[in-house]
Amino acid sequence: MKKTVVGLTGQSGAGKTTISDAFRENGFEIINCDIVAREVTQAGNECCKELAKLFPSCFDENYSLDRQKLGEIVFSDKNKLQMLNDTIYPFINKLIDEKINATESEFVLLDAPTLLKQVRISFAVLS
Repeated sequence: MKKTVVGLTGQSGAGKTTISDAFRENGFEIINCDIVAREVTQAGNECCKELAKLFPSCFDENYSLDRQKLGEIVFSDKNKLQMLNDTIYPFINKLIDEKINATESEFVLLDAPTLLKQVRISFAVLS
């Protein structure tokens, strides 16, 4: 089945949740990309194993991510932030693709507030 995928992005408070609810009420499957990002960084996932090679001080022996510590590192160094993005976004994009393909809905809305440049679709921007 061919699917129609619509992307939604916007700053906090722009009304993304309201718009998502309206799309859901009209038959769209909603994929929240913030939740997808959390899923790919669950303890022990392949993404965490890759990130641990770059940021070993941010992980324990079970590959559980210390988000606060990672944030302190990457948000003070543009190059390290780029390393994080280059590593995590392929995992996020792969899981988004899997979720799109797994849904039985013909219509999908990606609620992607922080993935504007990363997700390979067109977006409607709320301001």
